[in-house]
Amino acid sequence: MQYRNYVLGILLFMKIGTAYASKDQMPYLTGTNMNPSYSTKAINALNIKCYNARADYWDRMPFASFLPAEILLKHNPTAGMHALDIGSGTGMLAEWLVKQGFAVTCIDPAEEMVMRCKAKGLDIVQTTIQEFSCDKKFGLIIAVLSLIHVPKCEISTQLKHISEWLNPSGTFVLALIAGNGEGVGEKNSGYPRYFSYYTRQEVLDLTQSDFNCLFERCIDANTSIPYMIFIFQKKELKQKDAI
Repeated sequence: MQYRNYVLGILLFMKIGTAYASKDQMPYLTGTNMNPSYSTKAINALNIKCYNARADYWDRMPFASFLPAEILLKHNPTAGMHALDIGSGTGMLAEWLVKQGFAVTCIDPAEEMVMRCKAKGLDIVQTTIQEFSCDKKFGLIIAVLSLIHVPKCEISTQLKHISEWLNPSGTFVLALIAGNGEGVGEKNSGYPRYFSYYTRQEVLDLTQSDFNCLFERCIDANTSIPYMIFIFQKKELKQKDAI
């Protein structure tokens, strides 16, 4: 009985530590979850709670100094002017895209983010990327710091969905956090969230079958979070057949 209680105590400590340790304190892991008890549903619930509580913190244009301009430079209008913003947050980028002539569909699972997007007059569906489905094709798909919350065991599936939703020669904007492994941390927000980290080579390997990389930038100077920003173009069928 004493041994059983000891084991249970260790397991409880591990679970609490996993849920509330910062990214800097927790080890990088290569498995699908830092704690196997975190299902995709639990991960989404954890993140939604944070984003509902801290919406004001993220109510800003992402990478405002260069990303909007790069999107306009790299996007091919002949691929279409209908955009999908995955994890749109408060809709700052989506609202700007509308002003540039795009018809934008936003998706976000957090109630507070949905409310703020609606207040901006944006078209938004309250859902996760895992649950989203549509028959439309898009010329531009944005996933800025949203796929960081998708477990790594699911990322190939979600990237395949993005490719299927995108028109030929369409543009895919992706922002991730550089690193290794995945797990629960509370970096910057004070609320635990689930993060998946990637190396540059992992990203290129995951995307090479469906996309050509047009732009990339790593931001790690003067910041505690090493961001990686990519802009891809969907390959034409003949390019994919040549691989």
